[in-house]
Amino acid sequence: MVTNPLQCEFAGLKLDNPFLLASAPPTRDSAMLDRAFQAGWAGAVIKTIPSDAMMQRGLTQEPRPLLAHFKRGAQRIGMGNLSITGQWGLVDWAAALPALKARHPSKMVLGSFGAEVVRETWQTMARALVAAGVDGIELALSCTHATLGREVPLIVGEDPELAAQVVGWVTEVVPPTIPVIPKLPASVRDWRGVLEACCEAGAAGVTTINTLSSLMGVDLDTMQPLPNVQGVGTYCGYSGPGIKPIALAAVSRVHKVGLLPVSATGGISNWQDAAEFILLGACCVQVCSAVMWSGYGIIDKMLAGLTGYLQEKGGASVQSLVGRANDRVIDSVFRLEPDFSLVARITDRCTNCGRCVIACQDGAHQAIRPAATPEGAPHVDLEACVGCALCAQVCPVDAIEFGPRARWLA
Repeated sequence: MVTNPLQCEFAGLKLDNPFLLASAPPTRDSAMLDRAFQAGWAGAVIKTIPSDAMMQRGLTQEPRPLLAHFKRGAQRIGMGNLSITGQWGLVDWAAALPALKARHPSKMVLGSFGAEVVRETWQTMARALVAAGVDGIELALSCTHATLGREVPLIVGEDPELAAQVVGWVTEVVPPTIPVIPKLPASVRDWRGVLEACCEAGAAGVTTINTLSSLMGVDLDTMQPLPNVQGVGTYCGYSGPGIKPIALAAVSRVHKVGLLPVSATGGISNWQDAAEFILLGACCVQVCSAVMWSGYGIIDKMLAGLTGYLQEKGGASVQSLVGRANDRVIDSVFRLEPDFSLVARITDRCTNCGRCVIACQDGAHQAIRPAATPEGAPHVDLEACVGCALCAQVCPVDAIEFGPRARWLA
């Protein structure tokens, strides 16, 4: 019998592969999930369902346009999104989920909902999602709509006591076979405190991170903020490749605490991104912006790429990669061994563009001298170089290498 090396587990859920769709526009209704599952996605978190109180506040009456891209030239770095909640409610999902699950019995569907901090509301909605047939419940504790309404708003997932309170309310009323998974923001300051509290309250895992609060830009001709809705704009949720380093740090910290498995989301665009998150401790990953830009079909390259990487590294399963790199991440720059013996050298690939000279002169240690002739190459003063690697960052042709100072001086 041939086994699937990409099979994995998260919070008790058996997944065909580690790729899920995050709670977002691509999971708005069952028809979209049907197409995604046919394409090969292992599961999906449905677009967040708002409580009745939120609907009365108008959160489902979304402005248009919803989106604004952040680009550098033709490269998309990120996206600002004004969307807060889904158009489908509990009744819609209860009607559609049985047929969807019957067509795709191995696919995992996680419910997602948000509410004000009221016990009865969270428990009523949780019961309804379980009755609808979800495989797990992700709690929207990381969006700004989950704030407390204080003078200084606080996202519920930032606070150990409040996060645990909501998790506890939900775990009280759902069967133990339905994992409860709080979604936590990048702004958590005390990861151990929040994770301990959620674990004690019955959480089976966590998802992190959510979008980041942002302002996408200003149109210099009209002086109007972006996205522009009838001449005005507001702060929005920033997603896409630009938030990946922040999400990596959050996943690493959750894995180091070690109490709960983590599902990673934030800037995942390809199999390489997914592999990085898995190596830092994620059991599975959730994708949003990349699907919005390129469609469900990107899963083919993700599956093929991760399978190839697993074979290259000799892993029996994707679960064998979980956290493999995280023991090499330490918690403070002050614990790194200070070592200035590595210095730069410019190789014969250099095209004498001069970028390294400018960067070193104005942003580093003035260790690189201009080329003596147009046909030559810049020169590194090995005594002045401290190995900061700024030159390598700006070099367009990878013409800079590093080695021990004594070797280059010899």
